[in-house]
Amino acid sequence: MCFLALATVAWPQQQSTEQTQPARPIHIVPRTVGLNVLGRGASSSHAPGIQLNYYGGPVVSNLRVVVVFWGTRVSSVVTDGIGGFFQNITNSIYFDLLSEYSTNVTPIGGGAGTNQSIGRGTYGGSYTITPSVCNGGVPPCLVTDAQVQTEVINQINAAQLPMPELDSNGNVDTLYMIYFPSGVTIQLQTFSSCVYFCAYHGTTTGTFNSKNLAYGVMPDFGPTSGCARGCGTGTELQNVTLISSHEMAETVTDFDAELAALYFPPLAWIDPIFGTGEIGDICNHQESVATTPGGTYTVQLLWSNQRNACVNIGSHPSFQLTAPSTVMPGASFNFTVAAVNPVGSSTDTSFAGSVHFTSSDPQAVLPADFTFTPNDQGTQDFGATLKKSGAQTITATDTVNSAILGTATVTVGGTTLTFIPTLLLYGIQAIGTTSFARKVTLTNQTGGTISIASIAITGTNASDFLNTTTTCSSTLAVNQSCIVNVTFTPGALGPRSATLLITDDAGNSPQQVTLSGTGVPQVSVAPAAVTFAATFVGSTGATRLIRVKNNLRTTLTFAGTPFTFTGTDPGDFAQSATTCGTTLAAGTACTVSVTFIPTGQGVRTAVLNVADSASPSPQTANLAGTGK
Repeated sequence: MCFLALATVAWPQQQSTEQTQPARPIHIVPRTVGLNVLGRGASSSHAPGIQLNYYGGPVVSNLRVVVVFWGTRVSSVVTDGIGGFFQNITNSIYFDLLSEYSTNVTPIGGGAGTNQSIGRGTYGGSYTITPSVCNGGVPPCLVTDAQVQTEVINQINAAQLPMPELDSNGNVDTLYMIYFPSGVTIQLQTFSSCVYFCAYHGTTTGTFNSKNLAYGVMPDFGPTSGCARGCGTGTELQNVTLISSHEMAETVTDFDAELAALYFPPLAWIDPIFGTGEIGDICNHQESVATTPGGTYTVQLLWSNQRNACVNIGSHPSFQLTAPSTVMPGASFNFTVAAVNPVGSSTDTSFAGSVHFTSSDPQAVLPADFTFTPNDQGTQDFGATLKKSGAQTITATDTVNSAILGTATVTVGGTTLTFIPTLLLYGIQAIGTTSFARKVTLTNQTGGTISIASIAITGTNASDFLNTTTTCSSTLAVNQSCIVNVTFTPGALGPRSATLLITDDAGNSPQQVTLSGTGVPQVSVAPAAVTFAATFVGSTGATRLIRVKNNLRTTLTFAGTPFTFTGTDPGDFAQSATTCGTTLAAGTACTVSVTFIPTGQGVRTAVLNVADSASPSPQTANLAGTGK
């Protein structure tokens, strides 16, 4: 499993000397003693410097947990209780703290990340399989990790387990959490369950429909198991939910860690300095209680970069409400609710909570409670009516986490033309391609007909934005609305901005809507420059990975020979392997492995060329090394 070059985990001194600690650590919950038990809302601080860094890999946008029972002998404590745990914990304040680790940030080392948000998840049901190994036999019985991986894929192929679900960018959202009966030992490398570890999570090396799958391995925690000691201080179910929460959170924030080569994508969030690993490892075995809509559960604290502590209530999204500044009493109007990530103020496109509306106006007509789905991309328009004159508020509050809220203030009574939103954010867009249209709604609540003189786009990068369609004519009747649709086609890399300018005879003319987006290459290559360690002439140096990311919304096609070397010393560098096929799906990435074999002494340089159907092509990465 996850053979990453991280610092070694702390292995319990009381364990058998027949097994030795691995040369490279693996993503497990080590079996230990002296557990730290904390109360509800508790946090545990750590030494300064601990920080989860982002390396460019995927996270899980909206987790779907599929519970798998390895045969019919799994403890009834688990089969009766674990489904309710996942149904409630994935829709809880505890789960909200994972939203801090969205990937719309620049990865360590540069390049493009996966631009994902993390929203709440769902429980995908429980399934009892008939495994091909250790099924109902007389214990003890041994299952290797390779057999676990094969069994999961085979059971999906046989339609005994549901297929994995994908998010809008093609990333896997499903986690198969596997619970084993008593008498079954899981072997990971040469390390045994309930001797060295309580549980672990991984990513299959094999694929289903070209996708690597996430799975968790949970041994028996019954009273006769070694996991009953050193894997928790509570009841059997409490210990199971404690360790399950650890593996669940790490899967969400570091999905493909097992497939990463050192600190490169697809590694996501991990701490590289203190050897504490992933979000759960830093807080290993620190127990707490999480309150959910369906009850309370024992969970492990998780690390928060923002709080610099292990917490069970941490960061969370917020709501941004955009509403007209002025409306007429009794006239309906539209307003927008957008979920915002706790870091970076970007839209939480994976938000999946339910929102309830209140107002300072006791006569207000407000929307019914609304449940967001991932298809809403974190934004939704609503209608409302206010009747009491003066400044009134509309507040949106999440029905599970009351700390997720937002308020807009609207003056009831006025003479202006209202427009929402006042800001159109297009995010990243490949240069030379056109985004989906975003709309601005104009509403006439002035008491009379408005004459519209012009609708124009001005500003620094006006040519990058286009008013594609509009329902607005030269006049707009009282209490009527019209729409302007604007698309974004970046003409160059980097931030691009302009202003939608609407000129009319309303009191607040002209109305101005800020337009903003960022141009990115159609295909990005990272890192753009690679320096190899000094290598003896004729010897083969260390392999370096170069990541190729398709930023288009269409499939990328590679040339017949996609990777070639040019420059001063092209013969000193070679392609040793690649995960790139003939095509690359929209929004996905692949890697090419490059080695350095100097043919002479001194500095040696070349250029890696990536030839494909994007424009411009080829993309390049500069290579350098020293022969000695």
